[in-house]
Amino acid sequence: MSEALEVIGDLAEGPVDCTLSYNELMLAMTFAYQGRPVIIPSRMPPIDALADTTDGVLHMGGWIIRKLSDYSSVSSSGGRQKLQMAFEC
Repeated sequence: MSEALEVIGDLAEGPVDCTLSYNELMLAMTFAYQGRPVIIPSRMPPIDALADTTDGVLHMGGWIIRKLSDYSSVSSSGGRQKLQMAFEC
């Protein structure tokens, strides 16, 4: 949750809504906000991209979200972004 809020904090234009749900099998988190979408890369960004591009750190944050969660997805609707993450218990 901390990594997601750190990444979203650089992208959001206003408040971030967070919804948590859980059962004996899974913890699910959904973050909704106005702003640019979170990028969840399929591969770790190259090290030189971290220093050479303005979004390099954001791509690394997206990579960390992918690796830490069992499931992650990003969607958009009406200019509002949604990041969903799930963790198996």
